[in-house]
Amino acid sequence: MMNDDKTQEGRTAFGARLYEARKAKGFTQKQVETRIGIAQSTLAELEHEGKGSAYVVDLALLYEVNPVWLAKGIQQRIGTLPAPPWLIELNENEYKQTEQFAKNLIFARPQKKNPLAS
Repeated sequence: MMNDDKTQEGRTAFGARLYEARKAKGFTQKQVETRIGIAQSTLAELEHEGKGSAYVVDLALLYEVNPVWLAKGIQQRIGTLPAPPWLIELNENEYKQTEQFAKNLIFARPQKKNPLAS
């Protein structure tokens, strides 16, 4: 987890996450301005000195990253749905067991009949 002190590049931790996520998707600041409506100059400032923004959710959706990661630097980076804290704390074996259990639950659901099928 990163705090919001300056990074080696002179960015805040929040700004570094914004910059990293934007670059990973290959967007220019101008392209983000067009898609989200945040001024390019505001985005540039956030990427250097920002500590938070009302645009976090919109940016996370555009960049396809977890909004909690983008805002706070916690949880996993990838994915737009934040994971519950108990899931993050699982070790690899526990995670695999939980994932298999969830798959089994889904598989065990009663199948719905298609009303259009004859």
